Amino acid sequence: MFCFQLDDICYAASRGTGLRGFGSPVPAEDCAVFQKDLSSDIPMLLRRRLLPAGRLAVGAGSRLLARWPDISRIIFASRTGESVRCFRMLQEIFAGNGLSPMEFASSVQNSNAGVLSIIRGYQGEVTAVAGGVNTLSAAVTEAWAALCAHPDMKRILLAVSEESLEGSRDILAEPADFGGEYALVLVLSRCSGNGRAGAVQDLLEAQWPEGRYLRRYNGGAFFGFSPERDGNLSGRELGAALADECGIWERP
Repeated sequence: MFCFQLDDICYAASRGTGLRGFGSPVPAEDCAVFQKDLSSDIPMLLRRRLLPAGRLAVGAGSRLLARWPDISRIIFASRTGESVRCFRMLQEIFAGNGLSPMEFASSVQNSNAGVLSIIRGYQGEVTAVAGGVNTLSAAVTEAWAALCAHPDMKRILLAVSEESLEGSRDILAEPADFGGEYALVLVLSRCSGNGRAGAVQDLLEAQWPEGRYLRRYNGGAFFGFSPERDGNLSGRELGAALADECGIWERP
């Protein structure tokens, strides 16, 4: 199991509940207002370059980057990426129409990460991840490997998002229904406590509740993810689970 300290969280979905942070759940009926609020952090010219889930991911990422200036790496993960945009461009080509330069420039996997970097002037490391049904697992593994390989790395911002595939589900090789667009953004760091980080992690792993993702310890919140157990989990499923688990918590 990978065990991280969870410093902050933001989850926004077009359907269902959301989460602004620990102890700050967003009821389903308020989600539209919450999404509009997140998008308002993005300048209009840049907002036009983003698909709906991209706006959520960039808006949430912008807020958390402002809150945690010592973030050392950004990881953006998406199974769909800009596939919806690419599919739309192919339809335009087959129809004999020209391509929009803005659409073409925004059609790469790391497009959202680039917009976030521009908004916040971020000059650190950025990684874009896609791994089919294992995309979330690949992103968490990437975060774990980065923290293990770089002892001086303080925090990682991990954003996973998916666009709605209604009307274009044949983009993916495997059937998928994400239930509308969503974005889950986490700020992760190493386990810490009164003792060695490794000892804290061993203790947490040994006592981790089955089927849960969060634990409290020594005044902090810890996020546990098992690639064996959670390999096919989507970001939306994890976001809903975290909203359920930490919606009643006070911020650590």
